[in-house]
Amino acid sequence: MTHQTKRKRLNLRSFISFLIALSMLLISFSGIILYLTPQGRIAHWTNWTMLGLDKDAWTAVHMNTCLLFVVGVSLHIYLNWRVLLSYIRRRVATGLHRRWELALATAISAIVVIGTLLGVPPTSTIIRWNDDIKAYWAGQVRTTAPIPHAEGLSLKRLAELTPGQSSAQFMEVLRQQGYDVDDASVKLATLAKQRGVSPMVVYEQMIAHPEQGTSEADSL
Repeated sequence: MTHQTKRKRLNLRSFISFLIALSMLLISFSGIILYLTPQGRIAHWTNWTMLGLDKDAWTAVHMNTCLLFVVGVSLHIYLNWRVLLSYIRRRVATGLHRRWELALATAISAIVVIGTLLGVPPTSTIIRWNDDIKAYWAGQVRTTAPIPHAEGLSLKRLAELTPGQSSAQFMEVLRQQGYDVDDASVKLATLAKQRGVSPMVVYEQMIAHPEQGTSEADSL
């Protein structure tokens, strides 16, 4: 009985170690995904997703796993502070035996930080690749938004930004496309969610038949 009880008891140090390792893996994976994402205005406009999650969801995963990692490391230090403090004191007293390794690690870290701030290779190459990826996604957009984050605008505001159009014309065209819309204050993102498409698709449908929308609206 005693042996079974010991086996069932939670080993807190092992739990914290697993927590740190898994959160580090999640941080790395979500960080790679975010490196590959388009700009926010493109992601929201096209309803971009990867592995079923949009950019906001991946950002939330990354932020929360970073927090989980910090909590795990803090708990690890708290549970082992005597051991860590003893180790540091012993190393200071006897001298560091791995001075070359410490110097090399410090130098590489400094090179990465300084190179990033100065914008010199090879760190600038990583940034340029990220810019190229974002440019690729921007090139896949069929119809650009009238302004950044236009998905958050109402039909009334979108009509003001579209020459020769009115909110009444937009509403009429959308009704003919099967949308349930009777208020010009409704946002483009709301209509996109209603139909299960991207805001870009809704906007394309609105501006695809301006003549039809105009004739119908003028006859009211």
